[in-house]
Amino acid sequence: MRGPGFQVPFAEAVRKGAGSATAAVGGIVAPSHAGEIVRNRRADLVLVDRQSLRDPYFARNAALALGAGDKARMPIQYHHYVGAG
Repeated sequence: MRGPGFQVPFAEAVRKGAGSATAAVGGIVAPSHAGEIVRNRRADLVLVDRQSLRDPYFARNAALALGAGDKARMPIQYHHYVGAG
């Protein structure tokens, strides 16, 4: 079944069974979903592929949405493109 986070259970099973760090993939498009996966220790890292193609600033937007504040600042060279401060 394909849906948001459809491969996360596999990352979670490997993480718990092997005691190894894992990365979750598969339909993760919302910052809150990525945050939930890491906060609940279902995986150690979330990788986004298609969503970063749809939104080149997904990482920055996700950081802002999850409360990173000033840590989400972009280099001055990019301000002109995204209107960042």
